[in-house]
Amino acid sequence: LVTVLVAANLFGVIGMLLAAPVLASVKLIFTYIMRKLLDKDPWKGLQTYPKPQPLGEEIRERWQKIKQGLDRFFNWIKTLYDDIRMKWLRNPKNSNSTKEESRNERSQ
Repeated sequence: LVTVLVAANLFGVIGMLLAAPVLASVKLIFTYIMRKLLDKDPWKGLQTYPKPQPLGEEIRERWQKIKQGLDRFFNWIKTLYDDIRMKWLRNPKNSNSTKEESRNERSQ
């Protein structure tokens, strides 16, 4: 925070924006030089990140997840449709009579 204020006084808005990355770089370089001078491992304690998966594999995995989700969704829709259809097939008179009743009500 102090670095941001000092950079703001010296360089204005651009100084405020660049204060944090410049300070981090200076700290990293200073630590590297000091460890080299003291014959210590300069990269000890530095975090490393695992190598990312190839893009093709990443796309394939995500597509499989999307495909599974869509399959579940469409199976749910199909089940819902089949249930409604079976209810209608069991009682077709009820559905026709309600249609006829609504037509009669409209005509009156």
